[in-house]
Amino acid sequence: MFSFIVPAYNEEKYIEDCLNSIYAVDGFGDSEVIVVDNASNDKTAEIVKAKFLHANLIRESRKGTGWAREAGFRASRGDFLAFIDADNQLPKDWLNLANKLIDSHKKYVAFSGPYIQDVIKTYGSFVYNLFYIPIAGVMDFLGLGGILFGGNMLIKRFALEKIGGFDTHIVFWGDDTLIAKRLRKIGRISFSNRLYVYSSGRRLQKQGLVRSGLLYLLNGFWVVIFNKPFHNTYKPYR
Repeated sequence: MFSFIVPAYNEEKYIEDCLNSIYAVDGFGDSEVIVVDNASNDKTAEIVKAKFLHANLIRESRKGTGWAREAGFRASRGDFLAFIDADNQLPKDWLNLANKLIDSHKKYVAFSGPYIQDVIKTYGSFVYNLFYIPIAGVMDFLGLGGILFGGNMLIKRFALEKIGGFDTHIVFWGDDTLIAKRLRKIGRISFSNRLYVYSSGRRLQKQGLVRSGLLYLLNGFWVVIFNKPFHNTYKPYR
């Protein structure tokens, strides 16, 4: 069984499209959807309650992706936990591809893939091939983790339980890097270009591609070395 966990802070603009894409994936079957309202002050919760009656809407008043993902994890029932950001949308074959990866990578405990964003379509393949794939390979070889994109990651429940869930001390930067590093002690991590999601790209658009990229890399490497990000504050772009 799959649990789709969607952290949501002031996501009234995107939450409907995100959830529609999840329910529309091929093979959804008995999967569950959990939306974690992370102290929103807009109409996020109202939209979910009115339009998605089968979604499990829970609330987490402590702000931060760590708290929100941990709350979703604790409320979930699935053996496979898909963490999807609220401004992302799944292609229809996402779940089928996820199942194929699980079946062909028995010893792997987590899976992830890229974001497809209009703002980086021109340079996306270049960036992933030049930076993310080599970095993922080196980190995996050294046993330091791997590449997990927090808004598009699939984790086996037993592995997340074994490491004690998410580190809630990290508010935003580097949270996915740390969970990858901790999961690597249990098993390997797969980053597949086929397991992509469509993303709004709002942070890159408003914060800038270069600045955002440097902040992600700096905080990611800081987490790998020191188990904490260089920055633990961030501006939510909505």
